[in-house]
Amino acid sequence: MIEKHNTTVLFHGPVQIFKSTYGTGLNLAVYPDDRAVVDFLSKGAIEPIIESLVTTLVQDGFFCLDLGTNYGHLAIAMSLKAGESGEVHAYDATSIVGGYAELNVLLNGLENRNIHFYNFAISDNSNSSILFDGSTNSYLGKVSSQYDLAHIKYSAISFFPAIKALFPYLGLFIPYQVPTISVDEIMKQNGNKLVDFLRADIEGSECKMLLGAQQTIAASPNIIIFMEWEPQPIKRTSSFSEAKQCVDFLKNEKFNILKLNYGDYDDTTLRLSKDSLIPVQIDTLLNFTDQALKGEYILMRHFDSKIAELCGACTKEDLGIELYDERSSQDLNIADDHYSLHTDL
Repeated sequence: MIEKHNTTVLFHGPVQIFKSTYGTGLNLAVYPDDRAVVDFLSKGAIEPIIESLVTTLVQDGFFCLDLGTNYGHLAIAMSLKAGESGEVHAYDATSIVGGYAELNVLLNGLENRNIHFYNFAISDNSNSSILFDGSTNSYLGKVSSQYDLAHIKYSAISFFPAIKALFPYLGLFIPYQVPTISVDEIMKQNGNKLVDFLRADIEGSECKMLLGAQQTIAASPNIIIFMEWEPQPIKRTSSFSEAKQCVDFLKNEKFNILKLNYGDYDDTTLRLSKDSLIPVQIDTLLNFTDQALKGEYILMRHFDSKIAELCGACTKEDLGIELYDERSSQDLNIADDHYSLHTDL
């Protein structure tokens, strides 16, 4: 629980506060026993290159969805860019992070911004529930299948409180039920506004998210989707036919897709450059082989000059240049079907 008295904030719970050395230098409060995130912040930041791309893509006045918000660091970065006229609605399946995310809003002086946090799992439907294989006192976790062998094992063990309490210390988690909500239902609750930016990192539920967001995506002509897609977790929560349905939907909606090309995911010295994005085929998302690696993808119906500057290998066709007008491409020098930059990055 958070209480604010004048300039003093009282947070009822264990907390450790860091100042990020990356980007806008966010102040971030986290649960001290979350060893992974504490380790990241001790090195300088959480997901620094992701934060950079988010702040590049979000513009003033944007309506943003942050799905899998964690401690809210990306939601806060979105709010800083979207400004007072923008909105950010952030969701996470893990209940503990909501309080910390709200505290982080206060620590960064954004309490008067239109930024909201909710404890739901994102899926293709609302008013049901999923199994979340995690811990109620940690941000860590993943979506589990009802038929997951671990669920059967942990469910039997969970009847014994002493053993159940020991599991987090062993690095093991016991699945628990989390209510679901779809993107279409989220937007219905928000007056069916158009979405400008949708960020999703929801541990394998990305396909389910797309299936439950079709009305919203179809109605939002300028939507930017920035999502993780990791084949093995996707396979755990969605069938191949569902994945193909997602890909066919994106094709029918005329989306182009670029993949984030980065080195060390957590390198705080890494900056965006003309080689940060590479063109791929949407069918790449259907590669479910054991060798398939996770990726971070940007999907737009047509890209603007900011995106073109980050994709030195992109052709006009990769970027949907036929949908451009003069103003959207005025900063670019088009030669040999490729973009050349006027400025060095």
